[in-house]
Amino acid sequence: MEQESGLTPLLRLLIAGASTVVIIGGLKLAAPVFTSIFLALLIAISVAPLLGWLKRMKLPGWLAMVVIVLAVFVFVSFIIVVVVVSAGQLDEKLPVYQSRVDEIKDDISGVLERYGVDAQDVLNLDVFEPNRIINATASIALNVASAMSNWLFVLVIAVFIMIEAGGYPEKLMKAVRSGSPMPERLISLNQDIRSYVLITAWLGLLVAALNTVLLIILGVDFAILWGVLSFLFSFIPVVGFIIALIPPVVLALLESGWGEAVIVLAGYLLINNMVDNVLKPRIMGHGLNLSPLVIILSLFFWAWVFGAVGAILAVPLTMAVKKIVLEGSEDSRWMAVMMEPAGKAEAG
Repeated sequence: MEQESGLTPLLRLLIAGASTVVIIGGLKLAAPVFTSIFLALLIAISVAPLLGWLKRMKLPGWLAMVVIVLAVFVFVSFIIVVVVVSAGQLDEKLPVYQSRVDEIKDDISGVLERYGVDAQDVLNLDVFEPNRIINATASIALNVASAMSNWLFVLVIAVFIMIEAGGYPEKLMKAVRSGSPMPERLISLNQDIRSYVLITAWLGLLVAALNTVLLIILGVDFAILWGVLSFLFSFIPVVGFIIALIPPVVLALLESGWGEAVIVLAGYLLINNMVDNVLKPRIMGHGLNLSPLVIILSLFFWAWVFGAVGAILAVPLTMAVKKIVLEGSEDSRWMAVMMEPAGKAEAG
């Protein structure tokens, strides 16, 4: 192969690296377009089983499509309305929370001074500025809502993908050479992404519902907003739970004191651990076939490329790159193996 191409391994590596940089630059430059396409593709993949079920229930194809589009429309509209309206109300209440912050600072200052600690240096840390935490979370939520604001465009793309989905297998068989493993890889990727999205969505809804009920019982402000964010951030691996946890804990502290903040913290931890460590492994089975380190790195990489939506798309996009790009070439297959969990890689 080297003699045929006339390229040394080093030169091929440099060309591949340069091409990758150009592709990443293009993706980042056209992020709004690509995120819309990727979201539409995820929707189409995820709702395909529901579309098939509606057709098996003797519903005409066009009516089944309308039902699905309306359901997605209502669901996304609800999320956008809750986030935008609640973020505005939250901003109006910040002065009230700031006065409570000052009271807590005075209490902590008195305790620290009794132990001979310079309270001023400690209280100047960002951790004692809850308003910054709340503002940062609201900003992330608004960024996600803003990215979802072109959901009509996303839905239109998703509809056309679903309309043409039936012809893709035949087109693919014509496009690739006989015996190519690409069709099997695409089918496997489609199943893996659908399984990941649906399981994450259902478990995210369960966690969001339980968190919302907990916050309503405790009387924490904006309980529905924090529940919606729990659902959205359930698609962000590792750090999503932490981001969703901090604002309601801070609000509970500002509104009712340390006792209620601890209850909210304990409740969130209990609910999340029960779902992630008990329900999720039983339902998801073989898992994502990605190591924890790869998941974390992919999260930061795709968030850098596509913004807040990139963090939500991180796992599906990484699965696609691994399955289609890296496993599709002998030269890059070793990278696909390195991305797998330790036990899986050793077994392979």
